Amino acid sequence: MRAYATKAAPAGLSLYLAGLAQTALGAVVVLGFALAGAGPYQQLLPWVNMPGMIGLMALMLLAAIAVPVCFRRTAHTEGPWRNVDAPVAAAVLLAVAIVVVVSKAGLFTMASAVDTVLVALVPAVFLAGPGLARRVESRSPEIHARFAAEPTEASEGGEPCPLPTPSSPEPASASSTPAAPGPAG
Repeated sequence: MRAYATKAAPAGLSLYLAGLAQTALGAVVVLGFALAGAGPYQQLLPWVNMPGMIGLMALMLLAAIAVPVCFRRTAHTEGPWRNVDAPVAAAVLLAVAIVVVVSKAGLFTMASAVDTVLVALVPAVFLAGPGLARRVESRSPEIHARFAAEPTEASEGGEPCPLPTPSSPEPASASSTPAAPGPAG
């Protein structure tokens, strides 16, 4: 097997290559559906979007569960509504929504045999993730260490990260953003 590259790609090249790879994969999928005679609205869109929709809902559920767990482990000044009540309510509602979507998948896809495969893809990907991470960690620990690393100013071309980080509670552009005008009246 080929070893992972350890040199960083030139600025912008990885996004360019990712865009090309996504476009090529999309073209292959659309071509495959077209050759099979599948309709774009009856099979292609529902079958391709079903795993992504369930996966996104599952990620939101995990995030809702993570909030109270995180707040129990760290000191904070947030009240119970923000650190327990709202995240638990969100988790319960998301769990119910996932159950409804999975149980009514046939309404989206119009194919019961395909539903099982599409729904099973989500937990399969979630279960494969930690195994892939362990594999990357054992084969290329330097790449694995960069997965959760904060972006540095040097790697971003001297520009600070526009997203809030623990050291900067406001986005970098927040101070230069003009206030929205009030209602005319």
